[in-house]
Amino acid sequence: TGDWKFCPWYLHESFRQAREQGAVILAVNYPRFPLADIRDITQAIDDFWRWFYESSDMTTDYKRCVEGLKINRKKLIISGESAGGYVAAYSVIHPHPKLEANALFLRYPMLRHYER
Repeated sequence: TGDWKFCPWYLHESFRQAREQGAVILAVNYPRFPLADIRDITQAIDDFWRWFYESSDMTTDYKRCVEGLKINRKKLIISGESAGGYVAAYSVIHPHPKLEANALFLRYPMLRHYER
């Protein structure tokens, strides 16, 4: 799967829609199998949402990147592909108390455990 620093992993359609809507894409890095287990992954996602809603560092961090940027924490589309689809679904099923997702967009989500 991709990494937040490697833009070719993102769908061009996602960029186009974000531009048209004046949206900001926040790409979250999280540990992946086989180096991490599900507890590590879900803990990383819980930590992200805690940072997103509760940390003053979040505001400082994004303002350092783009001057004048404002993020509306009440207008969110959560999306993910493959393992990221699991992470996106987890975020909605086990939400941070302040999370109000407007939409969930999953592409080929890994939602079922399987054995080979």
